[in-house]
Amino acid sequence: MMRRLAIIVVVIAASGSARAEPPAACFAPDALKATAAEKLVKRRDHSFDQLGAERVLAPAQPIAPALRGSIRRVELPEGEKLIALTFDLCEQRGEIAGYDGAIVDYLRKEGVKATFFAGGKWMRSHGERAAQLITDPLFEVANHSETHPNL
Repeated sequence: MMRRLAIIVVVIAASGSARAEPPAACFAPDALKATAAEKLVKRRDHSFDQLGAERVLAPAQPIAPALRGSIRRVELPEGEKLIALTFDLCEQRGEIAGYDGAIVDYLRKEGVKATFFAGGKWMRSHGERAAQLITDPLFEVANHSETHPNL
């Protein structure tokens, strides 16, 4: 019997506690709402590419002792189930990916926790949306590499 789900994400758990709203000073509610225009993908747009950057992997170094144990996992009680939502926010060279804000709007409305794995290029091309996700206590943003290389 499987007692453990080892996915590094935010856990969506059924609880009666209310979700804290992001501080009002961060973003006005209208600024958080999805727009139809940002859903479109832009092809052949290199404005956020780092074209001169070399794609060289640095040698792996052992994790610093102070950071060991920082990777989390969830140990579930016997018979309890878990759902974890993760989303990739990444782009390839020469494209600016769309942002389907309606999904994020729904998650906020329903108080659903999720983790967004964001690439550095996506965070540059969607700076305001990245800041909104980072400051929202409902979400967690995790690293999805700088340029999303095919490793």
